[in-house]
Amino acid sequence: AARLAPAALAHLEQLKLKTQERNKARSDRYRVVRRKADAERQLKLPSRDDTALTTEIGRMAEEGPSAEELEAARKFVLGAYAINNLDTSAKIADGLVRLQTEGLPVDYIDRRGQYINAVTLQDVREVASRLLSVPPAIVTIGPVPLKQDASSN
Repeated sequence: AARLAPAALAHLEQLKLKTQERNKARSDRYRVVRRKADAERQLKLPSRDDTALTTEIGRMAEEGPSAEELEAARKFVLGAYAINNLDTSAKIADGLVRLQTEGLPVDYIDRRGQYINAVTLQDVREVASRLLSVPPAIVTIGPVPLKQDASSN
């Protein structure tokens, strides 16, 4: 059995190298396709208008969310947790480790809904006012489209 171990290890090392080469080739192909798609998309980008975004941020800072918006957000947060964090054994284990490292009790998952439902509309409006009352920093990730002026059309 001791003689098989080096041979088995060598075979595993060969498989590992082949897998790494295959993954690198896939990654290289992906980058080429992605660059081509980005170049094509960059040529067709419309000008970006941030007024809708800044208007909504301003509304949230002044008025906060409506009762309907808060309820929709609650439903999403409560429903998405199980879908995003408890659908595989690995995610469950990761979630339990995260609870432990963050110092949360083991029954946090059971009580989480109560904590979320305890947040009032007034609480959310106060936090929205405090966080969103400063001018927002808007960051563009990716190519910035060129704005066309009316005279060039």
